[in-house]
Amino acid sequence: MILYFCRHLGLDPVLSYFALLSASVVVYQCRISRCYSASSDPGREYIIPSLAQRFRAEMVDFFILFFIKAAVILTIMHFSGIKDISKFAMHYIIEEVDEDTSMEDLQKMMVVALIYRLLVCLYEIICIWGAGGATPGKFLLGLRVVTCDSSVLVAPNRVLVIPSTNVNMTASTVRAVIKNFSIAFFFPAFITLLFFQHNRTAYDIVAGTIVVRRNMR
Repeated sequence: MILYFCRHLGLDPVLSYFALLSASVVVYQCRISRCYSASSDPGREYIIPSLAQRFRAEMVDFFILFFIKAAVILTIMHFSGIKDISKFAMHYIIEEVDEDTSMEDLQKMMVVALIYRLLVCLYEIICIWGAGGATPGKFLLGLRVVTCDSSVLVAPNRVLVIPSTNVNMTASTVRAVIKNFSIAFFFPAFITLLFFQHNRTAYDIVAGTIVVRRNMR
């Protein structure tokens, strides 16, 4: 949806995507420059959650956000007196496009999709930065996000994380923006956890964070 929006504004979506990644790399390089100064920090040991736990946490958050979105849109429909509920729901809740979709409807859908994506970012920023490093999904699965300039495997699925402090607002914002807007370019960054150590995603590495089990053992 946002990919079409970029094209509508005359922007190259591929260049826009790589511009976002380039800006993120700058943040990552700044974090690397601080990595050696943190070497005196003893850090803390955590258990790395499994891929299944990470996936379940993401699904819980997805359904929470989906139902909030549906509730808001249905409330707007009710007070607007819209009669064709099925068509409206398909366009703005499920975001389905068919041959009967007009350009006006498509533009409205793009605006709704963009606003929704921004709200998802805000949801994750507030949760990771201001609610103990965990969204509701992560909290229910016993997970949290902490800062990570370096991590060392000390036992199977157990790592020493340095500095392992609470995530600040800047890192939380970088993490949320890369995670959520990468989906607009048909490349969900979540799958990158399959390629990096300790199940870290690309947005975790750039933001200097790592997802761990909340309770140390």
